[in-house]
Amino acid sequence: MDDFLLAIDGQTLQLLNLASNRLAQLPGALFHGNKFSTSLRELHLSYNQITTLGNHNWGSSLPFLEILDLSNNKLESLGQLPGALVARGTRLPGLAKLHTLKLENNGLRDIPYEFGMACNLKILLLEGNPQRTVRAAVLRQGHESVLKYLQMKVPQGYVPTPTVDAGDATFAKQQPQKQSVMMDPDRTTHNPPQNTHNPNNNSRTPAEATAGSNGESLAIRQLTAQLEDLQIQFDANATSMSNAKKHAMKKQLQMKKAELIRERRKPTNANFAPVYG
Repeated sequence: MDDFLLAIDGQTLQLLNLASNRLAQLPGALFHGNKFSTSLRELHLSYNQITTLGNHNWGSSLPFLEILDLSNNKLESLGQLPGALVARGTRLPGLAKLHTLKLENNGLRDIPYEFGMACNLKILLLEGNPQRTVRAAVLRQGHESVLKYLQMKVPQGYVPTPTVDAGDATFAKQQPQKQSVMMDPDRTTHNPPQNTHNPNNNSRTPAEATAGSNGESLAIRQLTAQLEDLQIQFDANATSMSNAKKHAMKKQLQMKKAELIRERRKPTNANFAPVYG
């Protein structure tokens, strides 16, 4: 597969479909500044036999990638991919344009917190994995609920794993050195895009993501997540519950709401308006 990808180097591609090719690993040629990879908008790798994504540098290799399909593989490790979705301070994430990530039907046992901190990720598909990070009831509510749930689960002060280039070293030694051009296919010039920080944009930094949308305390965020879990359980099972069970869950919800209100009214949290009245 690397030979094929090197053969098409020099072309400007926006979509590359490598599905159903019995790939056991990612092709190294995707990650070395080739013209076709730096212009890609969609990359489809579904129905292969990939088990890990390794330590490839996604951001510098696929800077304009918008859709990544890794569904129906044997993935157990996502390597450096989650970290490439997260901004660090004023530095934009490597995969700043990625809005759709398909990971259905793999072997993922844990879902990284970085997905809840991603700046532009809008669609995250996780069905068919043995993971227990995201509840089945949340998955059934759709990708927006999944991302919101992961955002609330980010521990206070959590620092994303830094991305590295270590996994590319072996392949790079085998290839002749050449100058690469990072070209946006929508532009008419070949000038590299400037990675400048706009203080007015709405993308959140990791510090803002871990602190919550209003800088809420960890206790408030944990209570909010617990309350949402209870509400999801109630909504998912209300039709099959007995009246007694339904009454008990409603009482539990009311108690959790009251606990959250008390926590918000503490002096250290006085500046935050209650979510539940």
